[in-house]
Amino acid sequence: WSPELTEVKGVYSYIKLVGFDKASKKLSLRNAYNFINLDQFYVRYSLLENGKQVESGTVAISSTQPGQTIELTIPYSTSAQNGKELLINFDVCLKEATSWAEKDYPMASFQQELSARASQLAAITPSAEPLVIDNSDTSRYVISNKNVVYEFASNGSWTAWRVDGVDLLKNTPEYANYR
Repeated sequence: WSPELTEVKGVYSYIKLVGFDKASKKLSLRNAYNFINLDQFYVRYSLLENGKQVESGTVAISSTQPGQTIELTIPYSTSAQNGKELLINFDVCLKEATSWAEKDYPMASFQQELSARASQLAAITPSAEPLVIDNSDTSRYVISNKNVVYEFASNGSWTAWRVDGVDLLKNTPEYANYR
């Protein structure tokens, strides 16, 4: 599976998002199938606050003939917190397994922003101890303070990374231009 296939799946989907009104929590879907009723699907929704799921649920889709539009009320209760990003994901899923897909397979997916993240990053308070660069040994360079140590070989390769005495770099990164 690749990002391109996800995009093609969205373009070829016969379940179209007409819109989502966050004030009334109404999701509008249009049935673009020629012969299939949307009552064989349901909507699964999940709310993400700063990328972490905080709420989820499902909503049944009543009979919606080809060419018709249906409006569903999404019963979520999470509200936007100041400065936090809040997104809602919708998946229109199969109620029953078919010969070509298992039960709960998402036939269409949509995402809507409910609250944008803060436009400015939080202020960074400088640490009390500045970083010191030690290049007295010509075979390596050490950048450190009392909390962190970065070590580089003279050829530029990264050889060590320690935070509060814990080694975070198990294997050194290797140059891989030819892979």
